[in-house]
Amino acid sequence: MKTWKLTEIPELKVLGRNNGEMDPLTLFWHGSGVEFAVRAKEVWMEFYTEYENFEHWISIWVDGALISRHILPKGSSLVPIFLNADPGVIRQVRVLKEVQPMTEDSVNLFQICGVQTDGSFEKIPEKKWKLEFIGDSLTSGEGTIGAVKEMTWNSMVMGASFAYPLLTADALDSECRIMSKGGWGVFCSYDGDPTRNIPQHYEKICSMLDREKEAAGGSKEDNDFAAWQPDAIIVNLGTNDDSAFHSEPMYPDGDTGELLHMKMISEKEYEPASVKRVQDAVIAFLQKLRKNNPEAYILWAYASFDQILSKYIKEAVQMYITQTGDRKAEPVKFPTLTDDLKGSREHPGRVWHQQVVELLSELLPEKLG
Repeated sequence: MKTWKLTEIPELKVLGRNNGEMDPLTLFWHGSGVEFAVRAKEVWMEFYTEYENFEHWISIWVDGALISRHILPKGSSLVPIFLNADPGVIRQVRVLKEVQPMTEDSVNLFQICGVQTDGSFEKIPEKKWKLEFIGDSLTSGEGTIGAVKEMTWNSMVMGASFAYPLLTADALDSECRIMSKGGWGVFCSYDGDPTRNIPQHYEKICSMLDREKEAAGGSKEDNDFAAWQPDAIIVNLGTNDDSAFHSEPMYPDGDTGELLHMKMISEKEYEPASVKRVQDAVIAFLQKLRKNNPEAYILWAYASFDQILSKYIKEAVQMYITQTGDRKAEPVKFPTLTDDLKGSREHPGRVWHQQVVELLSELLPEKLG
């Protein structure tokens, strides 16, 4: 058995946003990880994690098949990837971080430190496209794990393995990056906090994790867009902004200092000024996406839930297209969640995610050619 630093492994592919530092490799977003091809009898991987309450999970994939999904203990750990395999066969290994960034803990550190194997590494085939997925708990895979009756909010109920971003990428033989956080929106969070929105963090690696140890791993550094340009970006934000209309005002507006309240006129109508805040945020984010990804096709999903704001999200995307003339952006209706499609925590289950995979697997090739 030989221990390899990640920098020593030829053809190693790093998945997900990172700052290029490989010893160790610090990763933040779910769906991040490493991929390599190896001819070996056994493979082990070395990890280091820190967290308080929300444990890190990993998934292990061999030749495109999910082999295992389990918790990493705190501190250093050595995990078997596969054992007692035919050493004459080349296997493509992918190991992924399963859980979204957990800002709720005071530290949320995930590092891959090395690989142990008795074999040799081989060349990895190139993927067809690069896909970037941006969203909230639906994109984080919350609801895809656990019984339908499960309502506890913890790391166990969420993950990359059964959610539409990774499954769509696999269906299209593509690489994906995922940037999502449950409860956050395009303008504000589910409870109306305007500081918890995804767009403000888009140009950094993962600046919502801004504590000392995460920052040392690169979380607050600029994302290198030149190094990884997506062919398509799929955004699914707005669900939590809608929820904010049904919450009490708790957070000060950044401009006026007054308590922000997303107001309703009636059960079926929202105050125009409140709607405009969200629509302006949609348009501004589309502009930011286009600035950093000049050639990407941008799809903005709406109607994942039966919510009033969905029609305004669609309208905002169309307003952006009219204002800019951008012909590589469009709104796309996702399946609307019904009771029979629910998984744990009243969130979409695996059947809903598979419906999204089928939709995107047909639509994206049409757009990308």
